[in-house]
Amino acid sequence: MKKGIALILTLALMAGVSIPAYAEDVDQTSRQHTTVEVSLNNIEDLMSSYNLNIKTYLNNLKTARDNKENFEDADDSDTALYYENQYDSAKIQYDENVANTILSAKQSYLAYCADNDRYAAAKTAAENAQKSYGTALASLSAGFISQQECDGLKDRYNQAQNSLTQLDSQLTQERAALRTLLNLPSNVSMSIKPVTADDVDFSKIPAIRYGADLIVMRGLSSKIKQAKLAYDYQEDTDDDFNSRSIQNAYIALQQARESEESTFKRLYYAMNNAYTVYQQDLDQVNRKQQELTVTKKALELGYSSQKSMDDKTSELKALQSTLAVDRNTLFTSYLSYINMKNGLSTGS
Repeated sequence: MKKGIALILTLALMAGVSIPAYAEDVDQTSRQHTTVEVSLNNIEDLMSSYNLNIKTYLNNLKTARDNKENFEDADDSDTALYYENQYDSAKIQYDENVANTILSAKQSYLAYCADNDRYAAAKTAAENAQKSYGTALASLSAGFISQQECDGLKDRYNQAQNSLTQLDSQLTQERAALRTLLNLPSNVSMSIKPVTADDVDFSKIPAIRYGADLIVMRGLSSKIKQAKLAYDYQEDTDDDFNSRSIQNAYIALQQARESEESTFKRLYYAMNNAYTVYQQDLDQVNRKQQELTVTKKALELGYSSQKSMDDKTSELKALQSTLAVDRNTLFTSYLSYINMKNGLSTGS
């Protein structure tokens, strides 16, 4: 994350070099139709290329830089100090805004992927419900089951179909929202790569040491830096060291420190709780996969029924759906924690 932000920042502030406008980017590609594949690993690059909010943040940063350079030789030292302070503050705000924008896009992507897994589970459930209802209709005609039993399976089938339809509509809306967030031009098609276990690495979570990370966060926190800048500015521009403005700035600095530490601790506990749930989900999925393997072999040997096989498959799909949702929650918690450790107060 920080590497990508630093790259954008370097390009934006290089003398004589400017970031291409979105309109220019569209103009260069208007004569050809392209397709981009959205994945967890390339969202940052796509946002840097297309997202208008990031362009606005860059423009604000460049304006602050220009003001600083224009007034750094001003006769009034307070004016020069003011614009220097504004530029330092703008750099902090830029990192924070870009990080939050990219995090929002990743969350939107992960939500879509999780619901896509839910759709797969719902589709399997609907197919199995349809099979059961079809079998029930044949059994009803033969007099093997009652009308009440058949109606119950029909209701189950209708409920499964309704759930499938609702999820399909939700996926369509989430896909459109993700495209809007990325701000892809009309001549760029979007495909979405499903997230896999290989895309997210949670192996470092058990080794995280909150105390050590807290020290790092205190030194890098953008909110604490902003409050410190405000306090230093008041000290530099106010000759009365007992003034209320200095006192208030100092109070704000202390409050920022306390607030950031409280938020960081909350993120730490949320991440660990999500990690525990995710590990439990993994265990359940693995056990259900083993059960399905045994049932499949039993079916091949004639010791099990197709219905038992279908039920086990539905149960596995449902567990995999839950796993995808909880993986989404864990990754969001983990990313928020790491971002905040690195100074970006995305958890506030």
